[in-house]
Amino acid sequence: MASMVIQPTFKEILDHWVLLIDTGEYRKGWATAAKYFRDNVTESDWIQAITQARQILGEPTTRTVSSATHTQTLANMPTSEYLIVQYQSTFSMQIS
Repeated sequence: MASMVIQPTFKEILDHWVLLIDTGEYRKGWATAAKYFRDNVTESDWIQAITQARQILGEPTTRTVSSATHTQTLANMPTSEYLIVQYQSTFSMQIS
């Protein structure tokens, strides 16, 4: 009997990627980001930017999905399947 491979859902993929960032795995986050992102943001620029943001904001304390939109078109991008997800987040040093 062949093993059944269950593909991860978009939510599982997003949760995993955000967890990489939240646990300081910035290199892995960059490496697993979309090719378009990697082609337009160097690994060192990404790490510098996210490190700087976390120094200012601190660690995340809450994060929830505030919207998710499916589209096939994005500005300056080829027609494809896209899922745009926005999060509402709070951070330990965030000024309210």
